[in-house]
Amino acid sequence: MLSRQDIYLHLFLLCFLRKCSAVTVTVDDVDVAEGSEARITCNIVPASSGAVPTVTWYNVTNGANDLIASYQGGFGLVEPGYIDRFSVENDITLVITNTLRSDSGTYQCSVNLVGDSPSLDDDICTLTVNYLDKPEINFLTLVNEGDEVVMTCVVDSSPEAMCNFIKDGDVLPHDGSCTFTIPSVSRTDDGSYECDADNGVGNKQKSDNRNLEVEFKPVANDDNDINDQIVSPGETVTMTFSGIANPSDVTYLWTTDLPGNEDAVNNGSSFTVKVSESEVDGAFYFVNLTVTNSIGSTTYSAKITISAKNSIMSTVVAKTMSIPITNPAAESCNDTTGLTIGMFFVGIIIGALGFYIAQITHNKIKKKSLSKKQDADKRKQDTYMDYGGDTGEQNQTYQDLQHKEEESAYVNVKTHGNKKQGKI
Repeated sequence: MLSRQDIYLHLFLLCFLRKCSAVTVTVDDVDVAEGSEARITCNIVPASSGAVPTVTWYNVTNGANDLIASYQGGFGLVEPGYIDRFSVENDITLVITNTLRSDSGTYQCSVNLVGDSPSLDDDICTLTVNYLDKPEINFLTLVNEGDEVVMTCVVDSSPEAMCNFIKDGDVLPHDGSCTFTIPSVSRTDDGSYECDADNGVGNKQKSDNRNLEVEFKPVANDDNDINDQIVSPGETVTMTFSGIANPSDVTYLWTTDLPGNEDAVNNGSSFTVKVSESEVDGAFYFVNLTVTNSIGSTTYSAKITISAKNSIMSTVVAKTMSIPITNPAAESCNDTTGLTIGMFFVGIIIGALGFYIAQITHNKIKKKSLSKKQDADKRKQDTYMDYGGDTGEQNQTYQDLQHKEEESAYVNVKTHGNKKQGKI
């Protein structure tokens, strides 16, 4: 009878020998791109007997094995349901051509080594077929300004794709997710949008474009109110609104407190008022405009100040009073520039006129001064000649001569050392 120790030793040797003689099967997981070839290899470590193994391949679906092929020694058979794209190389490699995403799943390799004991082993692997479909961009295409817009890039892919969003050809700043949000949409967000997707499988895919239309209430082109104006008594002023709106079914409501304009000319986007001749300097009034479409209304206002000085200036410089609402800053600049140019030319005219008058005055004064001098010289000469004639002296010295209103004069003369004073 065998002892307890002998029994344990016998069992150990039996288990060791059986383990050493058993076949070992391993199969690695495989990742391939859709459309490419997939190769699944069954790695077999056979027993020392040298027996030729029989290799059988299964597609494991919902826990059930569906036979694909069975091969031994280079001979075998592929089942009819798989024969179009499946084949076996060297008994141990399952080859799938033009891999489809539906081929993704679990595959089992089972090996039976006849003559060994135990002679059967198997292993499973996962086949992953990676793919990327053309994406589609989705969002609500007609919104009101201020609404939230959520865009999604819908793409079927494995693994998950990263997405970009593109507006009018420019990539928008984004975190790579397939959702893009505009919290408060603006009219500047109008445009054509598309998205692209990339998961590293093949080429990046791009969606078709989709247009976003933002509706908004009327607004002047530069978002400013109409500019204030300084006008003259009797002057006519035309204001014109130039702006944008979507939809463009715009209506205009003009009002003014300028007296005498109850029947002012209203041509929709333009409004003409006339300032009374009797208006006083410094008075001011308002012209108001409300522009409305189906989305909402916008109101603008302009102050009209009466200036009599403008009336004087207008006789020298022509001034156009068409007032565009859209660009008050530019209009103010234009008015200032026109006024500056007008003042410049007025200054030139006044300066030329002043120079001409000064020149005439100077010439008259100069001529009068010359005439007086000539008269004085003549009176002096006449007086001297009279005196010389009366005395009959030839060597008299003319030392002093003073004229009086009656044209008489006292002279000092010197004749041969004798002084003589007389009245002529």
